[in-house]
Amino acid sequence: MNHPQPILVGIHIPKCAGTTLLMRVEACLPAHAVYQTTSLMRNFREGQPELLQILNPQRLRFIFGHSTHEQMVKVLGQRVVLFTGLRDPISRTQSVVNYEIRLAAQQGKPAPSVESILKRSKDHMCWLLVSRFPTLAGEKGSLADRAFRVLENFHIVYFTDNFEETSNAIFRLLNIKPDAVNFNERGKEGNNIDIPEHYVRHDSELYQRAREMFFGADIGARLRMSQPERLKLFATPPDLDKLREFLYKYSFKEYSAWMDIDDVIHEKLRILEELSMEVRHYMKAVVQDQKRLKP
Repeated sequence: MNHPQPILVGIHIPKCAGTTLLMRVEACLPAHAVYQTTSLMRNFREGQPELLQILNPQRLRFIFGHSTHEQMVKVLGQRVVLFTGLRDPISRTQSVVNYEIRLAAQQGKPAPSVESILKRSKDHMCWLLVSRFPTLAGEKGSLADRAFRVLENFHIVYFTDNFEETSNAIFRLLNIKPDAVNFNERGKEGNNIDIPEHYVRHDSELYQRAREMFFGADIGARLRMSQPERLKLFATPPDLDKLREFLYKYSFKEYSAWMDIDDVIHEKLRILEELSMEVRHYMKAVVQDQKRLKP
């Protein structure tokens, strides 16, 4: 008896080896099986549909990115396997600071202050988990408590300091054997930046608790484990308006930051006009066929 293949749905927390993970998977799976939300702008440039525009989302095997949201899980149903990756919070934050300073230089912009970057990225691992899965996070407890409640309902968490070992569970579920290539080989300059503890306090607590739960865990057992809150989430009908609001909010943010938003709107309108012309052609043909069939 053939069982349906799982659909892996993951949150790409920045600077947690997500680019390497995504590109390894993309090298092994057909394009129709992967939907990435790390760069919605990339989807637009490559002519890839967003989730609600995919004709048959059940063909997907891997959904991963910064803009993953719990409403996507509701669209996909019981086959979903939830995962994410974590990194030592001090190391991750140092990498974020280094990246943002380097990016500003590449764009010819003034370098942001370290303090401004730290304020924006404070406890970002916790914040991303809670904001993407608010139902699982709940309202009670500290930020670390709420983020950990999200992770308790995940099946897999990989760790960047043991990436090859801990990410292998993801590749096994996808039945792929990607080459062990690192697609993010930027240098480690910036690792000497001092990160005050209060900027990563909740992330540090989350990281330690996640290591205790997931490092060396029996993935098969976690896949068989029934988590009431996760099952309830899977069984709840999706709120498509909420998902649209989320996706298009982040699409607009990316387009506005990296492209001319007017060009994007014009291209979307061009596609819409062409689709309307196609539909009108079909409707006209249907009417003509009906007339021919009349006695």
